[in-house]
Amino acid sequence: MKSKYFILTSLMAFQIAIVSGQWSTDPENPGIVCDAAGTQSNPQAFADDDGGIYVFWLDNRLNEPYTHQVFGQRYDADGNALWEEDGRLILNHPFKINWFNASRIYNGEIIIGWLTAVEAGTDSIRVQRLDENGTKMWADELIVANAGITPNYILGFYGYHIIHDNSGYCISIGTVYFGGASGNRITRFTSGGMLTGWYNGEPEGTQYNYGSSGLQSAFDAADNIYLYYSSANGAGADLMCLKLNTAGDTIWGPVNVVAGTSGLAYQFSGISDEDGITFVWQGSGEGGTETNLYARRLLADGGFAWNGLTVSVCAIDGAQGNFYWKKSGDNYYITWADSRPGTNPGYSDIYVQKFDESGTVHWTEHGVQAISLNTYIPYPKFELGGDNSMIVCHQSNVTGFAAQKVLDDGTVAWDEDGNLICTPIYNPFYGEHVEVNTGNKVVSVWAKTNPSGGSDNIHITRVDDAETIGISELKEKQIFIYPNPASAEVYVILPENMTHAEVRLTDISGKEVLRSYPLANNQDHNFRISTSNLVPGTYILHVKSGNETISQKLIVKQ
Repeated sequence: MKSKYFILTSLMAFQIAIVSGQWSTDPENPGIVCDAAGTQSNPQAFADDDGGIYVFWLDNRLNEPYTHQVFGQRYDADGNALWEEDGRLILNHPFKINWFNASRIYNGEIIIGWLTAVEAGTDSIRVQRLDENGTKMWADELIVANAGITPNYILGFYGYHIIHDNSGYCISIGTVYFGGASGNRITRFTSGGMLTGWYNGEPEGTQYNYGSSGLQSAFDAADNIYLYYSSANGAGADLMCLKLNTAGDTIWGPVNVVAGTSGLAYQFSGISDEDGITFVWQGSGEGGTETNLYARRLLADGGFAWNGLTVSVCAIDGAQGNFYWKKSGDNYYITWADSRPGTNPGYSDIYVQKFDESGTVHWTEHGVQAISLNTYIPYPKFELGGDNSMIVCHQSNVTGFAAQKVLDDGTVAWDEDGNLICTPIYNPFYGEHVEVNTGNKVVSVWAKTNPSGGSDNIHITRVDDAETIGISELKEKQIFIYPNPASAEVYVILPENMTHAEVRLTDISGKEVLRSYPLANNQDHNFRISTSNLVPGTYILHVKSGNETISQKLIVKQ
């Protein structure tokens, strides 16, 4: 197993509440799903029916040398791992698994699909069904599509979306054709692993100059579906939506959802129900500079709801984006990164909003601030608690991975800066974190940032416990070091109550290698230390203020 780097707890001890069972809530020692050799990435997680959770991820520990496999782990309701240490091998393939997705969207069936190759250099999309132990249930994996000149001139694939309806599973395939044009193709398969639609899928919607896409069920007795996509990859593109039946015939559309606006500024998403489909997109327009967030709704017959009006989720100066949203009942909950005035240039705070199917915005205009950690890594996500409270999770490059609870009335329930999930050394790699509600608790799973680049190791912790240590409290009792491990220099943040602090750096034997003069007044509570001349290894940073000393571990690498 890989070496584990732990930041030493402050000598001024503080208590961290541990919830029942094995779920970790210790920011300095988050639960380990996998720290095997090789690298781990792209975590997927979802609940079982017993208060536990399934976790799957890409892993190259078998390293041959570039092959990726899919490994998995299952936890019971108390947080006990049920499969092998560092996970169970789920998928292996002679060629690299470039991308995968696992879901449990119908009757407890685990469907896993992946993008690999028939032979070197060619794309193939394959599907398999797993039982509760991660064992393959079909004798042969289902090959949904293969790239090739014949018969459809398909150059490759870049992902898929999958839903379930009364007739089985429906899958939309993002397709690139020879010549560079792209489009979307639809096919279907059964729970028994039988392809009931076209092999390679049936073309639907625009097949040229098209960007990314989405697929949603219409939740009607006829098993109709909504397919939506951008008309191009650049800013200003249209957002097109059409409704299809099980035979692939178009019922209506494509309808330009953003007609009359300035178009997309890249990000968009749709959520459907029995009465229609609602869209949120990042765009620009009146009410704010740079990018804003807007919503529109189409009815089941293809007409516009809300009298054709566009709802402003947030239209204020600065950029709003990287949004993530869910629906509960008649209401939509959304979080996003926001660089409105007052935020440090180049950084973002995290905001949330609630609106409903009628187009009514419920909370403060332009949203409620959930977390203000001024980060340049703005990838917030959340899970809803049983009371529709939002547990918003977001990483800061200095403070760490944090959670905030926003109640259904829009009030913030926890510490002003949120509760700490883990210190910066364990921060997620950008958006590679997922939050799951299981057994009336919310659990976060993430791939840790690898100091050498990319992600490495999978971690898990419970994030809905209000007794978890708050960031403001940590600021009074702990120093923060980032990055750690370090190569050229480290950035150190001291508790705000430490003044006239003296800083010493010693090696693991206690030999002093650096001492600073007292930091007069310590007004900024932060400073930098050059590590470029230090021998790689383990050091201890000591900060003394009055009679109090706080010490933390620092790893220096080449």
